[in-house]
Amino acid sequence: MNVDEAIKKIGEITEKALAKDENALTWDTEIGIKESIVNNLNLNKIFKDKAELENMYIYEMFADKWKIPYKTKVEMVKRWIKYLNVMSDVKVNIDPDKIK
Repeated sequence: MNVDEAIKKIGEITEKALAKDENALTWDTEIGIKESIVNNLNLNKIFKDKAELENMYIYEMFADKWKIPYKTKVEMVKRWIKYLNVMSDVKVNIDPDKIK
C-alpha cells in the first residue's frame, strides 16, 4: 500500500466511524493529531503557521505544495494511524508496516 492508498483508506474508515458517531473524531482531536505528527517528526519548518495547521484537515498535510519527501510522508501516515487509534474512537485496521 502506498501513501495515497493509505490516505484514501483512512478517509473511508473515518467517514464510516463518523456516520456511526459524529464525535468519533472531534476537531480538537484532529488538531492534537496534527500537532503530534508535526512535533514527533520535526516538521515545524514545513508547518510554520500554527493557525494554518489548525485550520486544515490532516489529509491536507500531504499536499504537494509542502514538498515533503515521500519517506517522511510514509512516517506521517504511520503516525496518523497510531494517533487515530489512540486519541480517537476511529479504529484504523491498517498495518503500518504494509505502507511503503
